[in-house]
Amino acid sequence: MMLVILMFCVVSVLGSQLPPGVKLCRRSDSELSSCLATNIADGIQLFTRGNKDLDVPVLEPFVVEKIEIEGQATSSTSLIQKYENIRMYGIADGVRITNMKIDIDKGCSWEFDAFSPVVTMEADYTIKGQVVVFPINSHGKCNITLNNLMNKNSMTCEKYVKNDKTYIKLTNYTMNMKPEKISFYFGNIFPEDERISAEVLKTLNENSLDIFNEVKPGFERAISFIYMNVANKVFSKIPIDDIFLE
Repeated sequence: MMLVILMFCVVSVLGSQLPPGVKLCRRSDSELSSCLATNIADGIQLFTRGNKDLDVPVLEPFVVEKIEIEGQATSSTSLIQKYENIRMYGIADGVRITNMKIDIDKGCSWEFDAFSPVVTMEADYTIKGQVVVFPINSHGKCNITLNNLMNKNSMTCEKYVKNDKTYIKLTNYTMNMKPEKISFYFGNIFPEDERISAEVLKTLNENSLDIFNEVKPGFERAISFIYMNVANKVFSKIPIDDIFLE
């Protein structure tokens, strides 16, 4: 199971709409990548409460209506997961951006790493399937916390012209999430037997990284799809020359 990381759409508010105090980045600048990395982190803090004009949602907490994941069976895990009323915390707190690489002139792509000290997801869950030796068919409240999370983000895009101005649109967004530690809590996971519930949670947390690695591709696809759609709403409002200055 996976959590949210960095709102990539914050990159797109680095144009003329920014409040005073944030440096604009020029494509000709030899330190473009460093400038963008700094501005992404600054932008996240500036827009923690969102921005209606740019369609930037509230980042703390970041709210997602629903995520459904039908995972592939692995050696120890086979789960159909559904999360609703999702509230994600930590994506705007202490984020550090590194390894920024960008190509806007010759092509349309960029990538960066985002480090978050703590990211937490609270939601209503429904899970069916099996974890290790335990069959699961339950629903309730859950809390999933990732510590020292490194997320590798990679995006491709295309340019298009609207009203004589050039805009960009993300065409692909992938992420690779690598937490140092994960803790799971699923309430009501075995409502008829508290002892088994405790044993299941113990097993989940003792094997949290292994279980996470088996189910994370579905989560990464779902989250990156949400981020890409949000980012494209923002990009559709600001021409590329207002985002990445000449």
